[in-house]
Amino acid sequence: MKYRVAQCLGALSIFCLGVPATAATVSLVPDSPSIQEGGTFTVSLVVDAPDEIVAGKNVGSPAIGGEILTTFDPALVSYDSFAIVAPAELQWLTPAAGSVAVGFEKAAYVGVAGTFTFTASGAAGSVINLSLVDYDDFFGSFVNIFGTNQDFVPEFVETSVLITAVPVPTAAWLMLSGLGLLGFRTRRRHS
Repeated sequence: MKYRVAQCLGALSIFCLGVPATAATVSLVPDSPSIQEGGTFTVSLVVDAPDEIVAGKNVGSPAIGGEILTTFDPALVSYDSFAIVAPAELQWLTPAAGSVAVGFEKAAYVGVAGTFTFTASGAAGSVINLSLVDYDDFFGSFVNIFGTNQDFVPEFVETSVLITAVPVPTAAWLMLSGLGLLGFRTRRRHS
């Protein structure tokens, strides 16, 4: 009997170690890895919690709810807006200098819950770091409402965006060259 229990426990441990764990994530995903000085860019709030789907209970019923806080350097970027993406519903929104807090519910298990819009105000070469944490850092705020009705703790994935210089258009270089040539010709005529 002891041998059989030991065999079962051994097989179970090998099975558990061999199966990769899937963890829920909440991520900030920018529309581009770089933005020109003074440019506007968007960052998606992406929920990826397929392990929260309970067969027969919540398939097709978006039910993830949570509260997030994203922070940033206000010297490099300014917050413009946040738009919730259906089926998610916005519960509350609190923008402040250097941060935006958002509460939402009924988000899809996998997909975009909302989109932030920012304007780059820093100098070329600066890196905008956008951090992301659970707004309730003591208990955690994420819950699977229609599935297990249980709290869960997702992994939060931050992002960054590089500010680049605004390129001088080719037409401007051609115009400057032409003006220089005209100035040279005018100077030659007068001498």
